[in-house]
Amino acid sequence: SSDLRHQARLDKPWVTWGIAAVVTVVSLIAWYLPWLDLFQFSFVPARAERFGGITVITSFFLHGGYFHLLGNIYFFLMFGALVEDYLGRGRYVVLLAVATVLGTLFHLAINPHSTVPVVGASGGISGVVAFYGLQFPRVRILVLLGLIPLRLRAAIALVIWFLLQLLGAWSQIHGSGSVSN
Repeated sequence: SSDLRHQARLDKPWVTWGIAAVVTVVSLIAWYLPWLDLFQFSFVPARAERFGGITVITSFFLHGGYFHLLGNIYFFLMFGALVEDYLGRGRYVVLLAVATVLGTLFHLAINPHSTVPVVGASGGISGVVAFYGLQFPRVRILVLLGLIPLRLRAAIALVIWFLLQLLGAWSQIHGSGSVSN
């Protein structure tokens, strides 16, 4: 099947690995060196114009906690490497950037007066996961649900990803946490 040939990468996914490393390092620095105040670069919907609007992108590199970071990096590495191989590095970066900006702007549209900082790569990663799930819906991939390994079709993994995003949004709306992701 033509879908399966994209599971074997033709090249190393340097962009995916590099972005995952930068996101991890920036998040760790923000947590462990709070005097640097990297969280000032989170996106705040009520103040979207801060720093010339660049927080639409910089918030991608910050995460609210270990599980938030690990969940995002897990899905990013799983799907990002395959999408990077399929699209090529340049088009992949464009997809990731557009999905990141659209995800952040969607957050702004649904809650424009919020002063809760928005952090995380979920918007960009959602674009990558959606692309893969729509491009290769029948390819079976290994997904860990907690400690349970499951072999699922990509379309089902896509649904799980979006359900997790909805669950996270629901928990934020109901006041769990001081950072929106």
